[in-house]
Amino acid sequence: MPRRKRVKWDHGDLFAVPLTDGSFGVVQAVDHWMPHWIYTAVTDQRTKEFPSSATVDADTCIISLIAVSDEEFDFGTFLRIGPALPAARRKDFPNEQFAHNGYIGAKSYTGGILTKFLAAWHGIASWTVFKDPEYFDKLLLEGVERPAHAITDGS
Repeated sequence: MPRRKRVKWDHGDLFAVPLTDGSFGVVQAVDHWMPHWIYTAVTDQRTKEFPSSATVDADTCIISLIAVSDEEFDFGTFLRIGPALPAARRKDFPNEQFAHNGYIGAKSYTGGILTKFLAAWHGIASWTVFKDPEYFDKLLLEGVERPAHAITDGS
C-alpha cells in the first residue's frame, strides 16, 4: 500500500467534510488538544460544491466543539479550504474542564463519527443511528437543539 501524503494545515484552517450525498459540511481545526487530536469547531454550514474560499457564511452557527482524531485532517480525508478567523478558543471546548485532572473524563471522537454527525445534522442520515438514540444530542453545544429535519428511527 503506498504511503499517504500528509496535508499541511494550521490552526484556524477550515475543512470541507465530504458527505454521502456529495455535499460538504464545514468545520474548523481550532487547536491541537493532545498529540493526534484536534479541537474542532463544527458548523451548520453545508455546501453543494467544494468551497472556493475560506469564508464562513454570516448566518453560520457553531453546533459542536469536539476533539477529533487528526488523521482525516492530516491525510486529506477532510479537504483543506484555507485559513479563517477563529470560530472558538481552546478554553471554550468542554474537554478543558478536565485539564486540571490530566483530562481524565474528557471525550474524543473519530473522523467517522464527525462525518456521521454532520450527515445526521443535515438530514442525510439517521440522527438515531447508534444504540444510544441521544448520542448525537450529547455532541451539541448547550443551547443548540437537534434540527427539526433530523431523521430518527420511526420518523
